[in-house]
Amino acid sequence: MPFLLEKGAEIPNDKIAHDHEALIEELKKLDAVANDIVQKKGLHCGAAIANLKSKVPKLLQHLKEHLLEEETKMPGPIRANVTQEENTECINKLMQAGGIEGLHTELPGVMVAAQEWATDEFYPQFLHEIPPPMIQLANDIFIPNYRNIHCAKRDAPTMTTHPEWTEIPFDPSMLPPPPPAASA
Repeated sequence: MPFLLEKGAEIPNDKIAHDHEALIEELKKLDAVANDIVQKKGLHCGAAIANLKSKVPKLLQHLKEHLLEEETKMPGPIRANVTQEENTECINKLMQAGGIEGLHTELPGVMVAAQEWATDEFYPQFLHEIPPPMIQLANDIFIPNYRNIHCAKRDAPTMTTHPEWTEIPFDPSMLPPPPPAASA
């Protein structure tokens, strides 16, 4: 959002920005409770676990409402203020920032979120900016692992049955070689 505001974008309302702050605060509170449980290795944590279980549904509902609002109100300002080159540069920075582990953990969440929230017109454009080998790895390994592991961990406080923890192994040698460096 700050990037869009710096470019003079007209944001439909302040609620989206305020929601970011509120969501960050909610996440900090959940993180504190979860870290306490982890530090105690789950021992004598019944009250903390119950507290966590009571807060997660509220957070998920808040996130769904927020994402729906962002996806319906923000595409116009984004398209009007972000060039295709800037979008491509941003995607490339995100893909490079976390290295292989970042790709494995971050890319599938971004792709799944885009698939769920983006318009039918936008999603193919979004995929076009991701190198085809990354899309294949995401579809074959990263997204299934994201759904089987990361989503199960996210949803654990609200689950009534034990999740199936199946992970498809990822070998970095499966990645294509990097492109040759540009010569000056």
